[in-house]
Amino acid sequence: MPVGSLPLPVAPTAFTEYAKSETGRKTIRFAAVSAVAIVVSQITNAVGYGLFHWSARTTQLVSFVVSTIPSYYLNRAWVWKKNGKSSLRKEVVPFWALGIAQLIISLAYVAWAQGVIENATESHAIRTLGFLFNTLFIYGVMWIGKFFFFNKVLFVHKPPHPEV
Repeated sequence: MPVGSLPLPVAPTAFTEYAKSETGRKTIRFAAVSAVAIVVSQITNAVGYGLFHWSARTTQLVSFVVSTIPSYYLNRAWVWKKNGKSSLRKEVVPFWALGIAQLIISLAYVAWAQGVIENATESHAIRTLGFLFNTLFIYGVMWIGKFFFFNKVLFVHKPPHPEV
């Protein structure tokens, strides 16, 4: 398959060129913000589920709120270079709506997966590791679609209207 048909380049020089492009820089910044959100989320998951023995559902809800707040601000300001006041209708509501949709999907998936794990073992440590893996897996699956939504819909820079 030619390099140009893949979503990301595989040759080192092609990757370097991609990383220098505006889309490449956005992709790298988005991945960095996602890494921050993942760390915050996974720490919250480990503490909530592993130490406090919260339910998987409660832990995911808390983790979602704790990680989504910095994710919104970092994505808006650093990845998409938007500054000034956020638009509640055009940015905040769609960002949180997408996050809530992801949360609903992840709640369903993790509830199923956690049920399988809990039936397979009594070990709370293994259950916790399974919970951490499954939350990481489902959010990873949804990550690519989220990037395209942010890049093409939510944080699009629109040129100012020409003055008449």
